[in-house]
Formats: sequence, structure tokens, C-alpha cells
Amino acid sequence: MNEDATHNLIIRFLYGETSKSENILVADKLASDIIFCDIYNELRAVYNALDSVKMRSPNSSSVQIILNHSKSIALEQMM
Repeated sequence: MNEDATHNLIIRFLYGETSKSENILVADKLASDIIFCDIYNELRAVYNALDSVKMRSPNSSSVQIILNHSKSIALEQMM
């Protein structure tokens, strides 16, 4: 399994987006492949850390600038 496919499979597994057969594959690889296990542990740590990230809402003036720009583009396209 190439590195990109491995990462993709593990990420989908962590988010519960894998099929039953893929779940079995992940379980087998975790039991038998130390490199796969290391990658899994790294990605699992990142996945768990995402829950603690605090997102800030954008500044209301920034939102207004974006809305005004979008409105002006829409008006230009109508003309």
C-alpha cells in the first residue's frame, strides 16, 4: 500500500468512513505492520488534537467586506 493510500485509509477509518472490509484491513495492518501502526498513532494524535482547537469567528467588518465585494460582483454580472 503506498503512503498516500495508507494515510487516506487511516483518516477515513478515524472518521468512521470505511467499509467493513476496510475496517478488517486496518485491524490486520495494525496487528502486523509496525510502520502502519506508527502512521496510525501519529494521525490519531492529530485527530484527537483537533477537538481541542478553538476556532474564532471572523471579525464582523471582515464579513461585511466580503459580502459587499460579492454583491458588487453579482451586480456587475447582471449588467
